[in-house]
Amino acid sequence: MDDRYLLDVNVCLDVLLKRDPHWHDAAQIFEAIERTTIAGAVSAISFDTMFYVMRAFISADQATSLLNKLVKNIEIVDVTGSIIENSLMDKWNDLEDCIQYHAAIEGECKGIITRDLGDFPEDAIIPIYTPTQFMEEFL
Repeated sequence: MDDRYLLDVNVCLDVLLKRDPHWHDAAQIFEAIERTTIAGAVSAISFDTMFYVMRAFISADQATSLLNKLVKNIEIVDVTGSIIENSLMDKWNDLEDCIQYHAAIEGECKGIITRDLGDFPEDAIIPIYTPTQFMEEFL
């Protein structure tokens, strides 16, 4: 599918942990992915971060189970050495967001869906959307 969008960690966690007030919009995006209206992607580095955050709220078994469900509906974008090198050269304030950005570009995603617009450049090569913006424009 050509319409693949990278989902940032915060959007995934909103759905997995049903975090108010954000989970409703993010859940609608995941429903569109399940219906194959769009394709969702998550970078490989996101899984350890999601597991770590989820462990503060649920057991390791519950976190693993939720991540296994996530993997069945999304594509995993590999994070290569060149992505890490490019991210380090860019010298963003938030290295994780920079890695997400380069992974999305290398993974041929059409955009990134995140709640953290402030850490991405205004002149980004691909569009950066909040879940609400994405829903209004595409769903």
